[in-house]
Amino acid sequence: MQFRKPALVLLGVVVCAGSADALTVQDSSTFDFKYEMDVAPTLANGVDEDANAADDWFPTVSGGLILPTVSGGVASSNTGAGEQLWRTDSVDSISRASIPGDFTIELSVHVNSDGNGGAGTAGYFGITLDHVNDTDSLRLNIDANEVNFDSDANSPIITGDNTDGFHVFRIAYDTSGGSDQYHLWRDGVSLGTFAPTNGNANNNGVFFVGNFSSGSLGGEWQVDYIRIDPDGAFAPVPEPGSLALLALGAVMFARRRRA
Repeated sequence: MQFRKPALVLLGVVVCAGSADALTVQDSSTFDFKYEMDVAPTLANGVDEDANAADDWFPTVSGGLILPTVSGGVASSNTGAGEQLWRTDSVDSISRASIPGDFTIELSVHVNSDGNGGAGTAGYFGITLDHVNDTDSLRLNIDANEVNFDSDANSPIITGDNTDGFHVFRIAYDTSGGSDQYHLWRDGVSLGTFAPTNGNANNNGVFFVGNFSSGSLGGEWQVDYIRIDPDGAFAPVPEPGSLALLALGAVMFARRRRA
């Protein structure tokens, strides 16, 4: 992981995620499973976040794909060398063995439009999450200037430059409302709430992170960290600007009540 200023840690704060549902705020630095990309996240490197004596992610991937290269605190793809993907097909992998209920995953991602390969039809970098209890998955695609949901046929859910540095994406799987839904954020800004509609991803409980779809995804990218908490769906800590707006709104509301 690259050095960054420490984030403000707030626990137990409740916010609304664009709906009637309220999620507890939790900073990802407190998550149970953290892959900081100081070394490749393999058992051979001593990485076993759920302590089950098995690789959290596949140490190698079939079809010629292998884990991204880790150097200088980040993991980098290399399309020419086949380094493109993390996945969790094994029954002992992190998502199938140690995430029985609601969970949150956060990634810091930078897509590189000047890489060796061009983007696919859906973008550079993808995330597919298929909970162990679901038959459908969520898929998120990160392109140079947009983020889209499920497939390249869908309209972007947000536009913005993803090539100018690392951006933080958070996905929270939430069943508190009685149905399966995913809350999405980019850099602390809510992208909305979505139902899993992408179909089964190999086996229930499998996560794909990186370039997992030839033609649909392509190009180069870097990941600074992947962090997962298996204990619930958590919203990110608001950015300082958002906190200031919330405080201003509270002051204005108090003044209106006094008037």
